[in-house]
Amino acid sequence: MSYSIVGQLKNAFEENKRRIALRWRNQQRSRELSYEDFEEHIEALALGLLDKGANLQQRVGLFADLSAEWTMANLAIQWLGAIDVPRGTDSTSAELAYIIEHAGLELCFVHYASEIDKIASERDLDGLSFIVMDNRIP
Repeated sequence: MSYSIVGQLKNAFEENKRRIALRWRNQQRSRELSYEDFEEHIEALALGLLDKGANLQQRVGLFADLSAEWTMANLAIQWLGAIDVPRGTDSTSAELAYIIEHAGLELCFVHYASEIDKIASERDLDGLSFIVMDNRIP
């Protein structure tokens, strides 16, 4: 038995395949994922992060509000052994630019595409890649 977060998740996924792992409302629609589907989403997102160049111990920005998407992004980052650097969408452009510089981020999840514009108002975007979690305008 593993005592790491990822190890505990893998145990939960294996023991509860058909049970509901996550339930949320998205655009006035109720959604849910079984543990089996939740694991597939996290693994697919982790593979996407690898494709974007993420690796073990790399810091990955997570500039989003708490949501089902935030949960999946956070767990995918940990699945890889990377380090999440979280901050909410209420952050100022100066705060986000400082965090990016201070943490040495090259890859960031953003809740909305407008967060990219906020960051661009403070710093050059060269060397940064973004994954937009929700394409709706907040």
